[in-house]
Amino acid sequence: MKKLPVFITLLVAFSLAAPSAHAANWRKGKALFKDNCLSCHDDGGEGKKLSPGDKTKAQWNRFFDRDKHEAKPEVFKDLSKRDMDNLKSYLEKYSLDSAKPGTCG
Repeated sequence: MKKLPVFITLLVAFSLAAPSAHAANWRKGKALFKDNCLSCHDDGGEGKKLSPGDKTKAQWNRFFDRDKHEAKPEVFKDLSKRDMDNLKSYLEKYSLDSAKPGTCG
């Protein structure tokens, strides 16, 4: 009988910890942005200069939910779902309406 409360406590603890184990990593997203986006979206690139602070969270969400980079959709073909989540996390963390709007640096 004593094992049941311990089991329930462990079950609850693991169920609460599980979502955070798969949470997006904004630091990895920052690296992805630098490696994949800045080749075009920086000074001298073929795309308009772009940084996370150029759009609000809602605008970044709309970009990922709908637009998927209309101009060059192929840029995302090699990125996994996790990569996309990490990239989105970084862009949202430093978006225009975040606590610390930022540039790509």
